[in-house]
Amino acid sequence: MASNTPDPSSAPSQAYSPDAGTNRTWSLAITLMTVWRGANDRDPRTAVAQMLAEIAAEGGPAAIDQAALGLTDVAGMLLELYADRTGASPDQVLQEAATLMADGGLWG
Repeated sequence: MASNTPDPSSAPSQAYSPDAGTNRTWSLAITLMTVWRGANDRDPRTAVAQMLAEIAAEGGPAAIDQAALGLTDVAGMLLELYADRTGASPDQVLQEAATLMADGGLWG
């Protein structure tokens, strides 16, 4: 059965295409999340760090800023969705996430 995970190997080039425009931050964020999910047996942080290095090599420090802004946008959207679905406030969700991360988190 074929994997449904997109192949992120060409993701940096896609993120820097001239028509990326205002969607660049989202494109970079989705690229990083795709790499994280596709890490399989590798450490996801290592895979993301490698992709960040590729992004920086192609787009410089500003590209890393754009990726961080995109991840913040996506995280905020997911925070709001999760809070809405669980009936919790966004602050409660953030506190729960902070507690999980302080305890070693789900991912070590």
